Order: sequence, then structure tokens, then C-alpha cells
Amino acid sequence: MYVVFLAYRYLRSLWLTYLAVGMVCVGVLAMVVVLSVMWGLEDFSRRTLRGTLSDVEVFRPRGMPIEGYDALCASVREVPGVRGAWPVVEGAAVLRDGGFSRGIQLQGLDLEDPEASRELRRFVEDAHRKSPGESPPWVPSPDGTSPAPLYLGYHIDGLCGDEVDLFVAANSPAYSPTPTMPSVNRIPALIAGRFLSRSYFDDEWRVYLPLARAQRLFRFNHPPTVNRLHVRLQEGEDDVAAAGRILGKLGEGFHARPWTRLAEQQVAMLRVENQIIAIIMAFMLVLAGFGILAVLNMQVTHKLVEIGILKALGGTRLGIAGIFLISSTAIGILGAALALALGLPFLHYLNPLHAWIGTVTGGWQFYMVEAYGTDGIPVLIRPGAIAAIALGAVAVSALAGVWPAWRATRLQPAEALRNG
Repeated sequence: MYVVFLAYRYLRSLWLTYLAVGMVCVGVLAMVVVLSVMWGLEDFSRRTLRGTLSDVEVFRPRGMPIEGYDALCASVREVPGVRGAWPVVEGAAVLRDGGFSRGIQLQGLDLEDPEASRELRRFVEDAHRKSPGESPPWVPSPDGTSPAPLYLGYHIDGLCGDEVDLFVAANSPAYSPTPTMPSVNRIPALIAGRFLSRSYFDDEWRVYLPLARAQRLFRFNHPPTVNRLHVRLQEGEDDVAAAGRILGKLGEGFHARPWTRLAEQQVAMLRVENQIIAIIMAFMLVLAGFGILAVLNMQVTHKLVEIGILKALGGTRLGIAGIFLISSTAIGILGAALALALGLPFLHYLNPLHAWIGTVTGGWQFYMVEAYGTDGIPVLIRPGAIAAIALGAVAVSALAGVWPAWRATRLQPAEALRNG
């Protein structure tokens, strides 16, 4: 018990102990807050990069149509980790609104299917919140309406309610028994709403319409076929591994492309950026470790007489070392606990605090909308990573006490009493 008692007494007796606890607290607090914001930005940026992309895209070589897609979607849904699968028709088209024409990337999907249209519904509601007067909320129309309901990317010119025309250069496939020359297909459409995905490509080029109309426009309606299957995975599933399982289920004649392969460079850049920031922030904990080492080394110098008396009375080397190892570990535990007690509530109230600072200062704030397209500061708390940061701080603190503990055990009683 004397080891614990003396460790507690030494910690209380030196005011620099509180400075050491503060250094650990600041280091852990900075890592938790900064990395939680960076994880939030990474998560938001990944979702922005993904835009309207599905987790996995299934297609056939050379653009061959996919027949029996309902049965194939049912088969894909049986793959472990798959949440949903639905058919899609996708291709380049021209949108003409009065005297204005522009190229677009057209996608037809079942607007009435809640799983297939989930992301689109969310993006339409985002556009409605951003511009209530220009973009009505999500109200899907059945395929039988005429003209076809159309949903445009947020930055594509056109007013909701306008009647427009869609043009596609389509022909029978090259492998058809009687291939034909390309001809222009046209269908009328009505702009039913806009969507805001915050992905530049989608918001600038993407247009959605009902699957049956897209099949007719691209001549995929006799017999009914599609050229893509989109797959959504369960939360946390690895898209590359899932793509391999889907191919194993479907067999030869299909390709499966995970979304991270489409944005591989951007995703890798985000990951490397966060790793570099984590390494830089870790140096703050290393600096706190040096501070603890200096404080405990000073304690050894100040307590030479007491250490000599303890050794003369039969104190073991392990007991003497334990005093300083317990002290350094306690400093780490106190600093990490204080940092978590301050940091987690701070992260919870970060956006209200950010808004309050903007109000008090007359408008100063981090311009997240302009930089990232998000209205607030995104925060993602990863309990496992935060626990690892706290345990790392405790480990660094405990390691910082090794040298002072070793120095104390090397002292001889007579020398300690004489020099003290």
C-alpha cells in the first residue's frame, strides 16, 4: 500500500503534476475533436463523391442488355451483405427545352420502388429545402402519365412544370439478327422536380425518369431489358468483397464494379489526408509524454532523501519503481478522462456553438457550404478509435515514467541521503 500512498502524495505535492495532466488532456482533446471532424468530413466527402452511385453496379460486356432482370435482382438480394438490387437503364441523351439543348446522362429507374428511389428522394428533399420555391418536394408520378415525369440535377437549366423533349440516338444491338442504322428517338417529358446530391457530375449532368419510359426511349422494351443492375449493401459492408460475391452468384457473362473503383483516387486522397493529420496530432501526445518525463524526473531529484530512507528501511526496487510508474499512469488516465469528459459534449454541441459564434461576431464562421457543400460542420464519432486514442495517451504516459523509475531504483541509500 505504501507504493500507492506515496504515488498519490507525490502527485499532490508538485504543482507541475497538474501541468502534466493538462498537457495530456490538451493532446487527447485535440486529437479527438480534430479527428472526429476530419472523419465527418471524410464520410461526407465520400457520400458526396458517391453521389447517386450505387454501392455495386452489375452489367454485361459490350453493353449487352440484361434479360430476366427481376429474377437476377432476386438472386443478387440473396447474396450475404446485400440490402437491395434493382434494374436501371442508363445512357447519354439530349434534353431540349424550347430553343435550348444540352447533353445529359439519363437514368431510368422505378420511381415507385422505395429502395431504388431512396437516394433520389433524399436528394429531391435536399433541393426543396435549399430552394423551396424552385423545387417541389418528392411526389413521384406513375409511368402511365403523359408526358413522363423528369427529375433534373440542381444545376441543369429548366423550370419545374416545363415541358421538354428527350432525344436519344438508338438502334437495334449489333448482335441482333437484323441490325438497323441508328435513328433518333424522342419522348416528351415534364420537369417534376430537382435533386441536390452535392456531387458535381450528378448535379450538372444527371437526369432521372421512370424505368418504362427509359426502356422505350433506348429501345429496351421489346422484350423488356435493362443495361444495369444497381446494388445497395448493408451498412459497413466492403463493396469490393461484395462485388466478388455477386459475381460468384451470377456466374460468367457479368461484370460487377464497386463504387470505390469509380472514385478510387479521390477516396485514397481522403484516407491519406486523414492519416497524415492523425500522425501530426499524435506528436502532441509524444510532447505530453516528454512533459511527464520531465515532471517525474524532477520529483526524483526533489525526493532523494525520501527515496534513500525508503531503500534503507527495506523498500524494494520494484516498489520504488512502482511509485513513479503509478504516478505517470495516473497522469495519463486523469488527462485522458478529462479530455473525453470535455471533448464529447463539445462535439455534440459543436454546430450550435459554431452558429452562436457567428451570431456574436456578426457573421464570422467556417464557410462549410462554400468549401464542402454542407450546412454545418460534419462530425463522426468513432468509439473504437477514440478509445484507442485514450489508451494510447495512457500508454505514452506510462512509458514516460520508465526512465524516472529506473533512475530512482539506481540510487544508493547513503548517496541519496548525502546528496539530498
